[in-house]
Amino acid sequence: MDSRKATVVEEPTLIQGDVRAENDVIVHGRIQGTLRLPQHTATVGPNGSVEGDIYARRIRVEGALKGKLYGQEGVVIAQTARVEGTILSPRVALAEGGRIMGKVDTNVSLESAEKASSR
Repeated sequence: MDSRKATVVEEPTLIQGDVRAENDVIVHGRIQGTLRLPQHTATVGPNGSVEGDIYARRIRVEGALKGKLYGQEGVVIAQTARVEGTILSPRVALAEGGRIMGKVDTNVSLESAEKASSR
């Protein structure tokens, strides 16, 4: 992902509330609320955290997330990630060392994940 074309939430920024963007978003700070990127990628960096749901085409978690992930195309949980919640996506990749506490459902269609992300 090219960070020049992305919105970057830097440390120690805290955003409280829902965020909708028409570009990729990289979170190095904190978001408490829903993040909606129906056609783009959401990345939670290694020091970033999100308390809320993420709806996006692609999702990559390297930091902490507490909530639901709706990935239209796929979700990647990196080695440094800590996820507590539900992952709904047709494709989920979990790196060795990445942690998930919750439910993972890959029995969802691209269309149903896309419908959820466009709400």
